[in-house]
Amino acid sequence: AGIGVGFLSLIDGDDVELSNLPRQLTFDMDSLDLNKSDELMQRLYAQNDDIDITVNPDQLDKFNIDELLIGNDLVLDCTDNFDTRLLINQWCVMNVVPLMSASVIGWQGQLLLVDKPAEHGCYECLFGGLSDQKANAQQSCSTMGINPAMVGVVGSYQANQALRYLLKLPTPLSNK
Repeated sequence: AGIGVGFLSLIDGDDVELSNLPRQLTFDMDSLDLNKSDELMQRLYAQNDDIDITVNPDQLDKFNIDELLIGNDLVLDCTDNFDTRLLINQWCVMNVVPLMSASVIGWQGQLLLVDKPAEHGCYECLFGGLSDQKANAQQSCSTMGINPAMVGVVGSYQANQALRYLLKLPTPLSNK
């Protein structure tokens, strides 16, 4: 929003909870109990009211994903659960839409760009199916925690790399 990306689509069915505040830096005490996507939209418009933002305050699911993601040039996955992550990945693969997925657990973060899944694989190809992830439940956010500083680092890096990708600038994520 700050750099002027013309269209953003925000999808989140959750409301802001006190436990979100240490790691979701956009929100504060005044945001508690408000829908995350609605609150984020207000904050982004405060930065730049000359952009177009659509908001869907529902959970992304197999019934609404086509309607919500179609027409996007790049999908940024910032979700915190594997069911939604895999659903987004499958949709992006089927619709040949680039996917940039970011996640943090403990003191570690990762960022992945799936530009051309038919040629290079996809999120599920790399990390396996949901059953594999559930088998590794000992390494979950609830057991490992989340370092809020790492969320800021990975989120900033994701935003930077998304801008580079959209502007067709070289990025180490796309090997261009």
